[in-house]
Amino acid sequence: MEPKTFLVSHGHLDHCGVVPNLMYQNPEVYITPPTAEFTKLLGRDTLKLAKTTLSNVSPFDPEDLHQLVCRTRK
Repeated sequence: MEPKTFLVSHGHLDHCGVVPNLMYQNPEVYITPPTAEFTKLLGRDTLKLAKTTLSNVSPFDPEDLHQLVCRTRK
């Protein structure tokens, strides 16, 4: 059984850095407004770094990040 809800407790990389990669599970994501902004920033930065330094290899894609923003409940 896959989780239906994720609760991101705070903005440390090990807590919010991989959340966009979990969007295939179609979860609701609960997160504080500051952590949500940090998570979006971190996600955009991850995609940018993947494109420029990692041969476009990223744990998630722009659509995953968009889905995270859409599913976030603050």
